[in-house]
Amino acid sequence: MPFAGTEYFKNPDAWRKSFNETNIVKVKNSWWYSWHKFHSNATVIYQPIGYLSASDEMFDVVIAGALIMHLSDPVSAVAAFAKVARESLILSMTHAEDTDEMLMRPLTAWNDPAFWHGWWGISRGLWRRIFANLGFDVEFASSQAQHNAAEGPQVVTMPTIIARRRVLP
Repeated sequence: MPFAGTEYFKNPDAWRKSFNETNIVKVKNSWWYSWHKFHSNATVIYQPIGYLSASDEMFDVVIAGALIMHLSDPVSAVAAFAKVARESLILSMTHAEDTDEMLMRPLTAWNDPAFWHGWWGISRGLWRRIFANLGFDVEFASSQAQHNAAEGPQVVTMPTIIARRRVLP
């Protein structure tokens, strides 16, 4: 979410480098730690989402964790993920308003630079439509994660969206 005067807006390369060093490196390290500890054969890709659309590579399962609500164009991102998902696409810890109406709205007021991360809210009805258009059936499961908030650790409950590619007759 761009705000004039913020480092994100004035100098995105410096902001990205700082954010990567203070946040993303920890996430990547935890992924690789688990990968080694459990002898995983999962593949991770570090590249802009838009490059997935140009990829011919397919994956049995594509997982995007707590990501979609932070993107300026979540619908195109989901389409890019779906293009490379052979069987399933899992959007863990993804906001899904409990309505069959097709809605997409910001979850914050967007007038406070402290909430620069956007936070899109998409309804279950719109998620169902998006995935139906992409050839997937969708279900919603409840999931929990620990969030380390300023006031201390909190358990957060949010939906995980499980989309399975339809088998055509």
